[in-house]
Amino acid sequence: MQKFFEKKYVHFFNVCCFLFIIFLILINLYNPSSFKILGTVLAIIGLILLKKFKINNKYLFIILLIIPFIIRFSLLFLDYGPLVSDYEWFYNNAVAFSKGMSLDKNYIALFPYLHLYVIVLGTFFKILGSQYSVVVFTNLLLELIGIFFLYQTVKNKSYFKKLLFLYLYNPFSILWIPMCHSVIAVNTFLIIVFYFFFKINFSKKYILYSLLTGVFMGIANNFRPVLIIFVIAIAIYYINLIFRRYKWQKLFLSFILITLSFISVNKVLLLTTEYNIDTKIKSSQSGWSIFVGSNINSKGLWNEEDSKYFIQLASQYDVTTAHTLVKNEALKKYKSYGLKNIPFMISKAKILGSNLPEYTSQSFFEFVLHKFSIIEYVFKIYLFCYLLLIFLLNLFNLYKKMKLKVLMSKYDVLIIFALGLFLAGLLVEVHARYFLPILLPLIYTAVTRTIGNSQNTKNKI
Repeated sequence: MQKFFEKKYVHFFNVCCFLFIIFLILINLYNPSSFKILGTVLAIIGLILLKKFKINNKYLFIILLIIPFIIRFSLLFLDYGPLVSDYEWFYNNAVAFSKGMSLDKNYIALFPYLHLYVIVLGTFFKILGSQYSVVVFTNLLLELIGIFFLYQTVKNKSYFKKLLFLYLYNPFSILWIPMCHSVIAVNTFLIIVFYFFFKINFSKKYILYSLLTGVFMGIANNFRPVLIIFVIAIAIYYINLIFRRYKWQKLFLSFILITLSFISVNKVLLLTTEYNIDTKIKSSQSGWSIFVGSNINSKGLWNEEDSKYFIQLASQYDVTTAHTLVKNEALKKYKSYGLKNIPFMISKAKILGSNLPEYTSQSFFEFVLHKFSIIEYVFKIYLFCYLLLIFLLNLFNLYKKMKLKVLMSKYDVLIIFALGLFLAGLLVEVHARYFLPILLPLIYTAVTRTIGNSQNTKNKI
């Protein structure tokens, strides 16, 4: 009976993730354009080539390894245009921090997760100066740290080369390095979280690695407050391990250590933010995002009308009260929509899950190489090809897992995390770049092996 429930439990999550990937493929192939058609053809070719991917020649391996690093370092020498919107805000506040001037306290009080990147960037400005190349250098350094921990995660695995090259040639990662934004920092700290989570082994040092997993989750959460979903994904995995008769005491202790260290570090960093801006704030400031996400007319996107209204409430009352008031309004809106929520959520899903290639290309080339339209078109094809390739690889892996009745593994935590991020993203403000933290775990699960882990065997964790 226990084995029956375990199979149903694993099958349920496999089916959910399988449908999730199919949905992502469909919304990305919707309204085909020339760059999507070309990108699809290249993605299918890439899928076939990856099946036969082997590099036995060490010189070829070194050359292929060096090329993406050269591309990343070349970003330091490009000319960059004027900053706008969020990029300008991050830059100006980092400069202010480096010179000991006041930060934009009101805005940080509204969105405290913006603070940590300002501090990181501002610290580099103190040391190296505030020229824009320092922004690129800071993000490049964070990117290299992420690559190092990715390498450490998979260096002894059979799929090591595939995953390493899949990440190194990730065009989204490359094109976001020059942006004055926390995108690269989020990905790097998620990679570090994944590294320590994969190190948890209940036969040794699981207490240490559980603590380190939670600590870096707390840090990552202060760049992008989404790590509570990773806690839920871990809980789903640990429940499965109970089905497989792992000692529940160890599982419970590991989960408590992860959760408590995550909450503690998150709180300490929040208190640091409060101290720096001399304003009392709460750890959860989700009201604004839910409120904007509930606007059916703007399709859940940022809009000036909602922004002015929220700022007015914040000045009339206080930040916490403003978040609470708009959150309640948002919930009433969702309730009033009734069945209209279905097409509304689909339209938000399209924005979140299918606009990333165009948005990334547009943001980069408007800022860097806006006059080279041909290069921009080529990159748009590459971005779409890469995104679709990741989805197709995940689809085939999930299909094999269901067919072979594979045991749930730690990699399932990553794809459940991605699914959870996507579903949570539909309830709040949507934006194409919010898909980037969702894409990262899907890169890991795109090339993991499933053969040999049938439910008649027991995985090491």
